[in-house]
Amino acid sequence: MEVELGKEVFQELIINLILSIKRILIRFLEKIKKQIAKIKGALSECSLFKNMEKNYLEEAVELVAQHEGFRSKPYHCTEGYLTIAYGKRVDYLQVDKETGKKWLKEELKELDKRLQHTFGWFNNSPDDVKKVVIDMCYNLGVSGFSKFKKTIYLFDTGQYEEASEEMLNSKWANQVKTRALNDSLIIKKLKQGE
Repeated sequence: MEVELGKEVFQELIINLILSIKRILIRFLEKIKKQIAKIKGALSECSLFKNMEKNYLEEAVELVAQHEGFRSKPYHCTEGYLTIAYGKRVDYLQVDKETGKKWLKEELKELDKRLQHTFGWFNNSPDDVKKVVIDMCYNLGVSGFSKFKKTIYLFDTGQYEEASEEMLNSKWANQVKTRALNDSLIIKKLKQGE
Protein backbone atom coordinates (compact mmCIF):
# COMPACT_ATOMS: atom_id res chain seq x y z
CA MET A 1 0.00 0.00 0.00
CA GLU A 2 2.84 2.35 0.78
CA VAL A 3 4.32 1.59 -2.62
CA GLU A 4 1.00 2.44 -4.30
CA LEU A 5 0.65 5.61 -2.20
CA GLY A 6 4.24 6.57 -3.07
CA LYS A 7 3.51 5.91 -6.74
CA GLU A 8 0.38 8.13 -6.65
CA VAL A 9 2.25 10.92 -4.84
CA PHE A 10 5.09 10.64 -7.35
CA GLN A 11 2.64 10.83 -10.31
CA GLU A 12 0.92 13.84 -8.76
CA LEU A 13 4.28 15.55 -8.24
CA ILE A 14 5.24 14.88 -11.87
CA ILE A 15 1.88 16.22 -13.14
CA ASN A 16 2.22 19.35 -10.97
CA LEU A 17 5.78 19.81 -12.17
CA ILE A 18 4.70 19.49 -15.82
CA LEU A 19 1.83 21.97 -15.28
CA SER A 20 4.19 24.42 -13.59
CA ILE A 21 6.69 24.14 -16.45
CA LYS A 22 3.85 24.61 -18.94
CA ARG A 23 2.67 27.82 -17.18
CA ILE A 24 6.24 29.13 -17.11
CA LEU A 25 6.70 28.36 -20.81
CA ILE A 26 3.39 30.04 -21.73
CA ARG A 27 4.36 33.22 -19.84
CA PHE A 28 7.81 33.11 -21.42
CA LEU A 29 6.35 32.70 -24.93
CA GLU A 30 3.91 35.57 -24.35
CA LYS A 31 6.82 37.81 -23.35
CA ILE A 32 8.76 36.74 -26.44
CA LYS A 33 5.72 37.48 -28.67
CA LYS A 34 5.44 40.96 -27.18
CA GLN A 35 9.14 41.59 -27.72
CA ILE A 36 8.92 40.36 -31.32
CA ALA A 37 5.94 42.67 -31.92
CA LYS A 38 7.91 45.62 -30.52
CA ILE A 39 10.91 44.77 -32.70
CA LYS A 40 8.70 44.46 -35.80
CA GLY A 41 7.12 47.83 -35.02
CA ALA A 42 10.50 49.46 -34.57
CA LEU A 43 11.80 47.93 -37.80
CA SER A 44 8.75 49.04 -39.78
CA GLU A 45 9.37 52.62 -38.60
CA CYS A 46 13.04 52.47 -39.52
CA SER A 47 13.58 54.40 -42.77
CA LEU A 48 16.44 52.11 -43.77
CA PHE A 49 14.09 49.12 -43.95
CA LYS A 50 11.35 51.15 -45.62
CA ASN A 51 13.77 52.23 -48.32
CA MET A 52 14.97 48.66 -48.82
CA GLU A 53 11.39 47.41 -49.22
CA LYS A 54 10.33 50.08 -51.69
CA ASN A 55 13.57 50.69 -53.50
CA TYR A 56 12.75 48.52 -56.53
CA LEU A 57 9.25 50.00 -56.75
CA GLU A 58 10.56 53.56 -56.64
CA GLU A 59 13.06 52.66 -59.33
CA ALA A 60 10.26 51.11 -61.39
CA VAL A 61 8.24 54.33 -61.04
CA GLU A 62 11.19 56.34 -62.35
CA LEU A 63 11.76 53.89 -65.21
CA VAL A 64 8.12 53.87 -66.32
CA ALA A 65 7.90 57.67 -65.95
CA GLN A 66 11.01 58.04 -68.12
CA HIS A 67 9.60 55.79 -70.84
CA GLU A 68 6.02 57.09 -70.76
CA GLY A 69 6.80 60.79 -70.43
CA PHE A 70 4.45 63.19 -68.65
CA ARG A 71 1.58 65.02 -70.29
CA SER A 72 -0.68 67.28 -68.25
CA LYS A 73 -3.50 67.14 -70.80
CA PRO A 74 -5.30 64.08 -72.23
CA TYR A 75 -3.74 62.58 -75.37
CA HIS A 76 -4.12 59.45 -77.48
CA CYS A 77 -1.38 56.87 -76.95
CA THR A 78 0.13 54.80 -79.77
CA GLU A 79 -2.71 52.28 -79.34
CA GLY A 80 -5.31 55.03 -79.65
CA TYR A 81 -6.43 55.09 -76.00
CA LEU A 82 -7.17 58.42 -74.34
CA THR A 83 -4.52 58.79 -71.63
CA ILE A 84 -3.13 61.43 -69.27
CA ALA A 85 -0.08 62.00 -67.05
CA TYR A 86 2.26 59.01 -67.36
CA GLY A 87 0.10 56.91 -69.68
CA LYS A 88 -2.90 56.55 -67.33
CA ARG A 89 -5.88 55.44 -69.41
CA VAL A 90 -8.72 57.89 -68.84
CA ASP A 91 -11.43 55.28 -69.43
CA TYR A 92 -10.10 53.40 -66.37
CA LEU A 93 -9.74 56.54 -64.28
CA GLN A 94 -11.72 56.51 -61.06
CA VAL A 95 -11.69 59.31 -58.54
CA ASP A 96 -13.10 59.38 -55.02
CA LYS A 97 -15.19 62.36 -53.85
CA GLU A 98 -12.37 63.74 -51.69
CA THR A 99 -9.98 63.89 -54.65
CA GLY A 100 -12.72 65.33 -56.86
CA LYS A 101 -13.39 68.09 -54.31
CA LYS A 102 -9.65 68.80 -54.07
CA TRP A 103 -9.43 69.16 -57.85
CA LEU A 104 -12.54 71.36 -57.87
CA LYS A 105 -11.13 73.64 -55.16
CA GLU A 106 -7.88 74.04 -57.10
CA GLU A 107 -9.75 74.84 -60.29
CA LEU A 108 -12.08 77.32 -58.56
CA LYS A 109 -9.13 79.11 -56.94
CA GLU A 110 -7.68 79.66 -60.41
CA LEU A 111 -11.06 80.75 -61.73
CA ASP A 112 -11.44 83.20 -58.82
CA LYS A 113 -8.05 84.76 -59.66
CA ARG A 114 -9.07 85.10 -63.30
CA LEU A 115 -12.39 86.73 -62.38
CA GLN A 116 -10.62 89.20 -60.07
CA HIS A 117 -8.45 90.30 -63.01
CA THR A 118 -11.23 90.22 -65.62
CA PHE A 119 -14.04 92.04 -63.81
CA GLY A 120 -13.14 95.07 -61.71
CA TRP A 121 -16.45 94.97 -59.81
CA PHE A 122 -15.94 91.33 -58.77
CA ASN A 123 -13.46 92.07 -55.94
CA ASN A 124 -15.82 94.45 -54.15
CA SER A 125 -18.94 92.34 -54.60
CA PRO A 126 -20.67 90.50 -51.73
CA ASP A 127 -19.54 86.90 -51.22
CA ASP A 128 -22.89 85.57 -52.49
CA VAL A 129 -22.38 87.40 -55.80
CA LYS A 130 -18.83 86.04 -56.04
CA LYS A 131 -19.91 82.44 -55.45
CA VAL A 132 -22.77 82.69 -57.98
CA VAL A 133 -20.48 84.24 -60.60
CA ILE A 134 -17.92 81.50 -59.96
CA ASP A 135 -20.65 78.88 -60.36
CA MET A 136 -21.88 80.45 -63.60
CA CYS A 137 -18.34 80.79 -65.00
CA TYR A 138 -17.48 77.23 -64.06
CA ASN A 139 -20.55 76.09 -65.99
CA LEU A 140 -20.40 78.54 -68.92
CA GLY A 141 -16.76 79.48 -69.03
CA VAL A 142 -15.66 83.09 -68.52
CA SER A 143 -16.28 83.90 -72.18
CA GLY A 144 -19.79 82.44 -71.97
CA PHE A 145 -20.54 84.44 -68.81
CA SER A 146 -19.17 87.59 -70.49
CA LYS A 147 -22.14 87.46 -72.89
CA PHE A 148 -24.47 88.23 -69.94
CA LYS A 149 -23.87 91.97 -70.50
CA LYS A 150 -26.99 93.20 -68.71
CA THR A 151 -26.56 90.82 -65.75
CA ILE A 152 -22.94 91.89 -65.41
CA TYR A 153 -23.98 95.56 -65.48
CA LEU A 154 -26.59 94.88 -62.77
CA PHE A 155 -24.00 93.07 -60.62
CA ASP A 156 -21.58 95.96 -61.11
CA THR A 157 -24.18 98.52 -60.05
CA GLY A 158 -25.51 96.50 -57.11
CA GLN A 159 -28.98 95.95 -58.61
CA TYR A 160 -29.24 92.40 -57.35
CA GLU A 161 -32.98 91.84 -57.59
CA GLU A 162 -32.93 92.86 -61.26
CA ALA A 163 -29.79 90.77 -61.83
CA SER A 164 -31.52 87.72 -60.34
CA GLU A 165 -34.38 88.13 -62.81
CA GLU A 166 -32.11 88.86 -65.77
CA MET A 167 -30.12 85.68 -65.11
CA LEU A 168 -33.29 83.67 -65.74
CA ASN A 169 -33.93 85.36 -69.11
CA SER A 170 -31.33 83.27 -70.91
CA LYS A 171 -30.74 80.14 -72.91
CA TRP A 172 -28.46 79.03 -70.04
CA ALA A 173 -31.34 79.16 -67.52
CA ASN A 174 -33.47 76.99 -69.83
CA GLN A 175 -30.66 74.47 -70.16
CA VAL A 176 -29.60 74.12 -66.53
CA LYS A 177 -32.96 75.01 -64.92
CA THR A 178 -32.38 74.14 -61.22
CA ARG A 179 -28.85 75.50 -61.16
CA ALA A 180 -29.96 78.82 -62.65
CA LEU A 181 -32.94 79.05 -60.30
CA ASN A 182 -30.75 78.35 -57.24
CA ASP A 183 -28.17 80.95 -58.35
CA SER A 184 -30.94 83.47 -59.00
CA LEU A 185 -32.48 82.93 -55.55
CA ILE A 186 -29.09 83.47 -53.85
CA ILE A 187 -28.76 86.83 -55.64
CA LYS A 188 -32.39 87.79 -55.05
CA LYS A 189 -31.88 87.54 -51.26
CA LEU A 190 -29.26 90.31 -51.37
CA LYS A 191 -30.38 93.84 -50.61
CA GLN A 192 -29.98 96.49 -53.27
CA GLY A 193 -26.54 98.06 -53.26
CA GLU A 194 -25.21 95.78 -50.52
